[in-house]
Amino acid sequence: MCIPLTWHSALAQAITGESFDFPATTTADLEALVATLATCGWDETRIREGARVAVQSEQVWPYPLPADAVSHIGAAAFSAALMQLRMLLGCWVLDVKPPIRGAEIGEAELRLLEDVPPHYGS
Repeated sequence: MCIPLTWHSALAQAITGESFDFPATTTADLEALVATLATCGWDETRIREGARVAVQSEQVWPYPLPADAVSHIGAAAFSAALMQLRMLLGCWVLDVKPPIRGAEIGEAELRLLEDVPPHYGS
C-alpha cells in the first residue's frame, strides 16, 4: 500500500519521474507548482526535454503512478489537472509531424471510402 501523494507531489512525479514531498493542498495550483518545480531544478525546458527523451526511448510519459497513491484525488480530477499542466508546460504534443501528402489511395481504401450504409442519402 502506497502513501497517498498530495496534489502537487503526484503531478510533479508524473511529469518528472522523481518523488517530491510538497505540502498538501485542496486543489492543484498549477502556476505555483511550475514555479516550485523550477526552484527544484525542473524548469519548463528540462521537463519538455525529459518528456521527449522518455517518449523517444519508448517509455511511458507522463510517468505512471500507483493507483492507491492518487485514489483520494480521483482519476478524472487528476487526469484533468495533468493535462492542464502539460498544456501549461508546452508539452501537450511532444512530436509535431507534418501532414502526409501525396499518399496514394489503394483499391481497398477506395472501396471503404465508397461504402455507405443502406439508409445513406435517402
